[in-house]
Amino acid sequence: MARWNRRRRDDGGGAAPPGTGRPAAGTGGPAQPVAGALPADVAGLMARLGRYEFAPAASDEPDVWGDLQRPFLASATADAAGFAAALAREVGPAGGWALVGAESLLRNFADGATRRAIPTYVELLDASIDFLRASRVPFGRLIGFYTERWAERGGTEVDWLPGSGHDGPFPGAGPGGTPAGSPDWSQVSVVRAEWPLDRAGIEADVAAWEHGVQLYDAHDDYATMMRAGMMLARLLRHHLHGRAVLDDPVLAVTTHHVLFAARTPPPDGVTVAQHALRMARLGLTVMRAHGWQSAEFGGDGTLAEPFFTGGNRLLLTAALASGGRPGESELRRFFGADGTLDRA
Repeated sequence: MARWNRRRRDDGGGAAPPGTGRPAAGTGGPAQPVAGALPADVAGLMARLGRYEFAPAASDEPDVWGDLQRPFLASATADAAGFAAALAREVGPAGGWALVGAESLLRNFADGATRRAIPTYVELLDASIDFLRASRVPFGRLIGFYTERWAERGGTEVDWLPGSGHDGPFPGAGPGGTPAGSPDWSQVSVVRAEWPLDRAGIEADVAAWEHGVQLYDAHDDYATMMRAGMMLARLLRHHLHGRAVLDDPVLAVTTHHVLFAARTPPPDGVTVAQHALRMARLGLTVMRAHGWQSAEFGGDGTLAEPFFTGGNRLLLTAALASGGRPGESELRRFFGADGTLDRA
C-alpha cells in the first residue's frame, strides 16, 4: 500500500481513450456466448447485474466483470443489434431487475450512437426506467442516461414519483439503499446508511481489502479499478461506524485508493456509475474526519492531490450533490459540517 500516486497520468479527469474500461476479449474466463445462444440462466444473470448496479455495497458478487459481463463481450461487440434482440427476448418475460441489468450490459459494450441506433436497446432503456419508477427508486439515484431519457419522454423530477411526499427505499435495494428524500451527504449518518455493516464479518472484509490492494496495484482498467475500490471500501466503511480497523497511515492510503478508483474515467467518458459516487462519498467522509482535505477547505492537504482539481473536483461535487444538481457550494457545505466518526 506504499504507492499512493502511482497513477497520475490523468489527474485532471477526462474522457477515457477508445477501448479503455474493459479487458480485451480472449483473455480467459468463460466461453463467449453468441446472440441467439445465450445461457439458459441469462435472465437471472442480468437480474444480479441490475441489483449490483444499484446496491453494490450490499452485493456479495465475487466477480461482477468476470461472471456477469465478460462472457457476453465477444457477441455483444460483434453484432450489437443481434445481441440486443436476443437478450431482450430472454429478459423481457422476466422483467424487473433483469431489464436493468440487460440495459446496463449493453450500455457498457456499445457507445451512445450505436445504442441509440438499436430500437431494442431503446425499448430496454424505457422498460428499465418504467420498472425503476414503479419500484419508487429515488430520482437522485438515477444515472444520467435514465434522467435524460426521462426528460425526452416529457418527464421531470417533480413527477417522477407522483403523489409521494418523499423518496422512500425501493424493493431490491437491500441494506445498501439510499436514505429517504434528497440526501444530505454532509451528515455522517446519511453516508453511514448507504455503507451498512453486513453479516460478512471483519475477517471477510479484511480478506476483501487484501484482494483489493492486489488488484489496485496490478491493473488500472476501469472494471478492475471499480472492483478494487469496492473491495477496499468494504474495510474502509468500518471507520464510518467508529471501528478503527486500520492505523492512520494505512487508513490514509486506503482512503486515497478508494477515491482514486472512484475517479477512474468510465468507458464512455461521461457516465459515472452510482457505486463510484458512493465510493467517493465514503472516501470524502473519512478524509474530512481526519482533516486530510485541501487547505482551502480547512485541511492539512494530506490527500489534496489529485482530488481537488479539474475533472476530479467535478466528481466530488457530483457525489455530494442533492437531487442530482452538482455545485461548488456542495464542497464547502460538506467540509463545513461536523465530520466526527463516533461509534454508530
